[in-house]
Amino acid sequence: MSDEPDDPDQPTTSEIVSTDSAHRSRMELIAAIVIGLAAVLTAIASYQGAQIDGQIDRAFAGSLSTTIQANNSYNLADAERAIERDWIFSWIAEVENGTPAGEFLGLTMPKEILALATEWATATDGSLDPFSDGILDPFSE
Repeated sequence: MSDEPDDPDQPTTSEIVSTDSAHRSRMELIAAIVIGLAAVLTAIASYQGAQIDGQIDRAFAGSLSTTIQANNSYNLADAERAIERDWIFSWIAEVENGTPAGEFLGLTMPKEILALATEWATATDGSLDPFSDGILDPFSE
C-alpha cells in the first residue's frame, strides 16, 4: 500500500501526521503558556493576600489593645466608685453612731467626697435605708 493518495489533491498520510503533529505542538505550547501564566497570577494573588492578612492581623491586634485599655479604664473607674461609695456609707454610719471613726473618716476623706457625702446625708436625713425617700445613690446623678 502506497503512501500516495489516489487523488492528487488529497494530502498524504505523512503530511496529515506532520500537520497534526505541528498543530498538536502549537496547542501544547499555548497550553503551557496559559498554565505558566496561571501559576504566575496565582503566586501574585497569594503574595498580595498574605500582605492583606498581615494588615488585618495588625488591625485586629490594635482593636484588641484598645478594647483591653477600655476595659481597664472601666474597671479602674468602677473600683474607684465602689471605694468612694463605701467611704461615704462608712462615714455616715460612723457619724450616725457617734463613734470617733466618723470624725477620722471625715478628716481623711478628700474634700469633694466629703462634700458629696454631706449633701447626700442631708438629702436623706442621714438615713442609710436605701428604701427611704430621697436620693438612693449619690453616684446616680
